[in-house]
Amino acid sequence: MTDVNPLLIAEPITPLIGARITNPKPELLSGALAPQLRAMLEERGVLVFPGVDFSDCELVAFTRTLGDYAPDHPDGRVTRISTDPGGGASARYTQASRFWHFDGYMNAVPVFASILAARVLPDTGGETEFANTFAAYEAIADEDKAAFAGLKVVHALAGAQRAIDPEPSHAELREWLQRSQDIGELVTVEKPVDVEEEMSAIGYLVAKQKPSPAVLFN
Repeated sequence: MTDVNPLLIAEPITPLIGARITNPKPELLSGALAPQLRAMLEERGVLVFPGVDFSDCELVAFTRTLGDYAPDHPDGRVTRISTDPGGGASARYTQASRFWHFDGYMNAVPVFASILAARVLPDTGGETEFANTFAAYEAIADEDKAAFAGLKVVHALAGAQRAIDPEPSHAELREWLQRSQDIGELVTVEKPVDVEEEMSAIGYLVAKQKPSPAVLFN
């Protein structure tokens, strides 16, 4: 039987980020550790569960113990992530995440956390690196913080793709735009507009939205 009030077994991985969780699978799936896990995740940023070997169904069940499940697919299935070209068109898009990204940036409210499970490991490389941006911000000088204040960072699919393909073909660019539109990063204006008056007014009004997508005058 699972202890109704188990204690979280956690070991820091580095001074500023990461913790290794070694509780057995039944305790993790019971939900009894959820409050402790959420608090530990906020404190350490990344949690590692070595050897737990969740199935896809168990992965979803574990996710639901921590909060609302927010799948990428309407049918609720888990998302397959691979950089193997044989795995389909998504492999090329995944390659751009090697530079920098965060999950859920297309959501109006970013997800609390992402949960990953390794299925096939490469012979070499393949490490996922994490950064504690809270600690990075606290470490910079006050004058740099003042310089950053008020700046806005735009993280867009097309911008990320240009990191691996700086000169896309017209067909690739249209595909990026379509994907951006599908996830709410882009709105398209099909009707004719006045270049000097209406175009700038539309851009200004859209920029006031939260979140504010890009505008394509097609």
